Parts: sequence; structure tokens; C-alpha cells
Amino acid sequence: TRVVIIPARGFPNAVTRNKCRRQTREAFREMKPRITPGFDLVVVSYSGDADYHAREMQLAGLLTRAGILSPRSSKEY
Repeated sequence: TRVVIIPARGFPNAVTRNKCRRQTREAFREMKPRITPGFDLVVVSYSGDADYHAREMQLAGLLTRAGILSPRSSKEY
């Protein structure tokens, strides 16, 4: 499974744009073992006050709705 993270144009500067990209990449990295293999994902990130955990929850919700994220096992807690 591969991912492309595209920040939208609404970011005020490169620092916040890159921070958003890093946070989204890290959230994807942590979820990658639970993602069904064979998918290419494009994630468009918009500016806002979302912190890492909010971005992680949004990404998990979207991947679950798409049906490509398996639920966590009890070993992961």
C-alpha cells in the first residue's frame, strides 16, 4: 500500500504545511499494518487547528469507511 500526501493551498506558510504532512505520514505509518495491501491512497490535507491525534482519528475514520482498515486487535492496546 502506497500513500501520497498533498497539502491544500490554504496553509499560511511552509512550516505548517510540512508539519501537517509529517503528522499525516506518521499516522499512516502507524496504521499501515492494519491496512489491506494493494491500495494506492491519495490524502489531501487542509489547513486548520487539528493536532496529531485529530488527524489520526480523521484518517482512521476515512480508511474504515472505505473498508480498507481492519479493526485493532487486543494485542495492539
